[in-house]
Amino acid sequence: FIVKNISGKSIKITWKKKSGVTGYQVQYSTSSKMKKAKTVTVKKAKTTSATISKLKKGKKYYVRVRAYTKKKGKTKDDRFSYTYITKYR
Repeated sequence: FIVKNISGKSIKITWKKKSGVTGYQVQYSTSSKMKKAKTVTVKKAKTTSATISKLKKGKKYYVRVRAYTKKKGKTKDDRFSYTYITKYR
């Protein structure tokens, strides 16, 4: 996936579309171990980007993405991608 700084206090994350999924989860944190990570859920499988806002200037953010599938009311999560480090300027 790709992380880009955009105007204001936000970053945009884009990833490749995966077939057979229900949606995606994007987690971000200032901790490398993803403690107290916040999660953004993208509920449409066709959507391949998310914007995270209200970031603090000068902090390092760790970002990771995973896909999930929902069948018969049960959710199955894929593994998270590698963690990407970005410094908001």
